[in-house]
Formats: sequence, C-alpha cells, structure tokens
Amino acid sequence: MSTCKILNDANGKDSSLVPQLLVAFNNNFDLAKDAYDKIISKPFMDKFGDWEANYNKVDEQVPMGTTLPSGEPKLFKNPVTRKYYFELADKTRMPLKDGFRQNFSPEEVQDVTDFLLYVYVQEGGASSLNKFQAANKDKSSVESLVNRAVEIYKGNVEASVLNEQLSEADAEILLNNIERVDQFSEEFADKLIYAVKALGENITSVEELEQSKEDGEKGGGLNMI
Repeated sequence: MSTCKILNDANGKDSSLVPQLLVAFNNNFDLAKDAYDKIISKPFMDKFGDWEANYNKVDEQVPMGTTLPSGEPKLFKNPVTRKYYFELADKTRMPLKDGFRQNFSPEEVQDVTDFLLYVYVQEGGASSLNKFQAANKDKSSVESLVNRAVEIYKGNVEASVLNEQLSEADAEILLNNIERVDQFSEEFADKLIYAVKALGENITSVEELEQSKEDGEKGGGLNMI
C-alpha cells in the first residue's frame, strides 16, 4: 500500500481516513487525495457538518454525520453493492464516488459493454432471447457474469505481463480501469441486458456477434448510452 500520508487538520495527526480511501480506490493515492480534498471542502461540510471544527468543540457539539475517533467522516461499504458511502446526521447516505456517467465516457461504456457481450457469447449465451430475459429477470446472474468478466480481464492482463506483451505500468492502468467497472457491476448488468435485447436475434457464437456488430455499424448500431 502507498506510504504517502495526509495530515488531518482536526487533530494534527496522520489521517485515519486516507488508508480507507486507498482501499476504496484500489491503492491509487491520487484518487484518494482527490476524495480527501472534497471531504475537507465547504460543499461537503455544508452537507455532512464541519467535522474539523466540531472535533475540538467538545462542549458545543452540533448535528454531524458519523465520524471516526479522529473526527474524520467514517467511510462505510455496502456489503451487497460494494459501494462506499458516508452517513449524514439524518442517516442519509452520501456516496463516496460520483455516479456512473461521471466515471465513464460514452466510448468507455461502449467498449466495456462490447467486452461483456463477448464473454456472454463465449459462455454459451442463451438459446433464445426469451430465455435470457426470464433467466435474468432479477439481474443477479447478469451481475455475476459482469464479475466473472472482470476476473477474466484481470487474468488476461496478468498473463500479458508474464508474456512480456504488456509493461507493468500499463498493466496497472488497465487493472485500475477494470476495478472501476467492478464497482459499477449493477449498471453494466443493465447495459448488457439492453445490448442483448437490442440485437434482436439469437447470437450463439463470436462470429455471429462480429457479423451483427458489422451490420449494426452499417445502419442503426447499438445505442448503449
């Protein structure tokens, strides 16, 4: 884990929150620092409460979100969605990260959805669109496919490093990117469901998928956004 530290101005000690942010951002210090900068900003404190000032006002406590012993906001993780959030004074959840559209460009969404389609087809797809819709009505199996696709991607990257086809620096960038996908597995499950529906036919091989994509590019295409 990164050895970089940030000072907590409330108690004058190393931040207790930053190590948690590093975990949330896959040990990316720059992203963790950006998040901490937002946490000490006025817009954040207007919603959460001025935790820096409140830490040193033992006799004048004001309504405040849930904090650590260090006075800093406590970071929570939803065990189901695996998304991180802070808890406000009224128990409302404030997401740590920006929403789906703030994290991915339309081009990135298209690329990721295409990759998920390939994994779906390689795993056998569905014998019919109706069966796909029925089997994945609750999205749970589609989200599982997204998670498997993430692991497949990670394995491919690691193999490319071992085969000296990819530098470790480039691999780190790709792995950080795929971690973002994993954090939004529910949203990408929706994109995959929409993509399969949009094809409007039974795609049972990679070759058929390639042909369908080519036909789509000639007219119509898949609108993933």
